[in-house]
Amino acid sequence: MSKRKTLKIDLRRNARDFVAVPWNDFPMLDLANLNDNRLHRVFGRLLGHAERKGDTVNFFIVNDHGNCPYSIECEPATSLEIQKNRNLREDLTRLQQKLYPKNGSEVAMDLRGVRSHFEELRRLPKDNQSAHFWKWRIHQRDPWKLVWFWGFAAKDLELCGPAICTNVECENLFLLRNGTNNCPLCGGTGQRTKIVLNETGDKNVTWATRSDSGRLGRSVAALFLLLLLGAILLLDLSPASRYSGWLGFGRLASFFSSRKLTPDPQRDLTPPVAPPET
Repeated sequence: MSKRKTLKIDLRRNARDFVAVPWNDFPMLDLANLNDNRLHRVFGRLLGHAERKGDTVNFFIVNDHGNCPYSIECEPATSLEIQKNRNLREDLTRLQQKLYPKNGSEVAMDLRGVRSHFEELRRLPKDNQSAHFWKWRIHQRDPWKLVWFWGFAAKDLELCGPAICTNVECENLFLLRNGTNNCPLCGGTGQRTKIVLNETGDKNVTWATRSDSGRLGRSVAALFLLLLLGAILLLDLSPASRYSGWLGFGRLASFFSSRKLTPDPQRDLTPPVAPPET
């Protein structure tokens, strides 16, 4: 089964939103993908797995075993969510510990450029940070995990949140500028901030946040119950409900119980006797 990317980044020279971050005078997201292999030895699943092809970078989620799960739920993680969610907060702490190791296990790799990149992102306004720090899980009952999509930065400091093109042939990460939701790469409309990759490889778009979708589900359930109760009352009050309908069963039973269901004491139930033969 082939890997399914989570999102992609446009790093063309004339790209509207993002630019590649340098590391030792070369792009951190290099064309040979060597830096991705080096950094994943240190950070593991805390970093999104990057594959660059030309001016396009595809990012994948990687689990603790180094594999790319095919069915995930993923969305931007705000600074407030990271602060309040224990699992996300612990992952961020673990990421910082690997950036600033206290022992010599990671000293062989010069991480100064990666540290500078991380620190610059953490100094961004909260809305802008969510383009880089995402949360993901496989099942709804699973705890959220943090992932850092790295190696790129916004071209300016305009306050805008991230979005993903809904065109399945594009799936470009871009920034919502001036209240518009048009993808600058393909011109597709719409945005999404939550991704579900199912086992068939299809991406299901959800337009509500997790809290909004919960409220929406409860509202729909309450409305359905009200409509059901109204239908039952109307059915029970109708003439046909005497012999049908959910609440009409009692009346139907009473009707049949009063119709010859008990022996009539005035009725002669003795079987007729045949006349004698002559």
